[in-house]
Amino acid sequence: MTDVLFPPLLGPGDPVRIIAPAGPVPKEGFDEGEALLSRWFTVQKAPAVFARKGYLAGDDAVRLADFQKALSDGAKAVIAARGGFGSSRILDRIDWASLAQRPRWIVGCSDLTAVLVHLFGAFRLATIHGPMVARMGAAAADAERLQDLLQTGCGSDVCPLTPLVPGSAEGPLVGGNLTVMAHLCGTIAPDFAKGCILFIEDVNEAPYRIDRCLVQLARAGVLRHVAGVVFGEFTDCPPGLDSVAVDEVLADHFTDAPFPVASGYPAAHGLRNRPFIHGGMARLQVDSNAAALDDRR
Repeated sequence: MTDVLFPPLLGPGDPVRIIAPAGPVPKEGFDEGEALLSRWFTVQKAPAVFARKGYLAGDDAVRLADFQKALSDGAKAVIAARGGFGSSRILDRIDWASLAQRPRWIVGCSDLTAVLVHLFGAFRLATIHGPMVARMGAAAADAERLQDLLQTGCGSDVCPLTPLVPGSAEGPLVGGNLTVMAHLCGTIAPDFAKGCILFIEDVNEAPYRIDRCLVQLARAGVLRHVAGVVFGEFTDCPPGLDSVAVDEVLADHFTDAPFPVASGYPAAHGLRNRPFIHGGMARLQVDSNAAALDDRR
């Protein structure tokens, strides 16, 4: 993947900066995540990381200023404190030129999908889809894998999955929260995932809403040229009164897919949030009995 731009790797004690570009940050979980990061890096907090304005971590101007400063100071990585909602509100007001001139890792998931997908689609910049600070203490293995990715650029194991559609594929692993990606349709190039393995997850959505979002991705052309699809966890997405389950919705959309499909990647809103390099090369192998994703880059 010579056309993907990978930021420099970090060394022990390198500075990382925590920002809050989306929802308000709970102090309890944040402290645990900050302490964990401090074992490996020098942690800096954005001035307004605990700001709050309704469902946002401060108004747009405050969150924008913290994000912009993080892209221009000496931090080697910028890590989101939490998701929620708000990243897309400031996406077009950030001066991404400073990041292109001096790349550094951006880490996040959920609402930060908007940032990760934008940076890959517009600049082919690799980022990290992974645990954010407020929930980083929930699974030590995922935090340690994040450290490995930041310091060595690779993980240590292949992830077993559940097979859905047999086949094999190789390409950049991209994607994230399904609802966020569906809401980006019309504002990103529909072929941003061309030749890629597309990762999809969601939380707190009714199955019919998952259906609607998949229809949106398909009609927008996002699914037309993907190399494969991997489903993460669909957390707290129970059947409604119609008894239709999320698994049925996914099967309805992808059983006849012309590319390999597998499920069970342990990210991003459940107990696990296994990080991966968003834009890093991955290999998906699916047969009738087993499936695996080699995302070690």
